[in-house]
Amino acid sequence: MKQITLFLIALAAAICSSDAASSNSVWAAISAGKPIFVAGKDEVEITFAAVNDTKLPVRYALIRDEGVLVINGQELRDSSSIFGNGPHSSEEFLQPGKTCLFGYRLTDHFRKPGDYEVIWRGRGFQTKPIAFRVVEAR
Repeated sequence: MKQITLFLIALAAAICSSDAASSNSVWAAISAGKPIFVAGKDEVEITFAAVNDTKLPVRYALIRDEGVLVINGQELRDSSSIFGNGPHSSEEFLQPGKTCLFGYRLTDHFRKPGDYEVIWRGRGFQTKPIAFRVVEAR
C-alpha cells in the first residue's frame, strides 16, 4: 500500500510539473503579411505559430486559448475572444516536436495610421515583437 501511495504522489507530481515544464519550452512566433498596410484598404492578417520543443505534450489551451496579444505595450482586452474563435484542433495536446499554425484577420485593431509593435504571449512563452506601419490612404 505504501508503494502505491508513493507511486501516486510521484505520478501526480510528474503530471503537475509536465504542464509547467512543457509550457516553458514552447517556441512561438508571429508574423504579419507585410510591413506596411494602407488604412481602409488593406486587411491586417497575423499568423501565429508554435513548436513544442519539449519531450512532453503541451495543452493547446495553454498555447492558444490563454494567449494574449500585446499591441504597443498594452494587453488587448478581447484577446480571449479572438483566440477562442475560428477553427481549432480537435486534439487536446500539441505533441513533442509538433507544430501548430493559425491566423486571424485583425484589421479592426489597426485602423488608425501609425507604427505598431505586436507581441503574443501565454503561460511559459512570449514571441519576439513584430513591427509594421499603417499609413493613410492617398
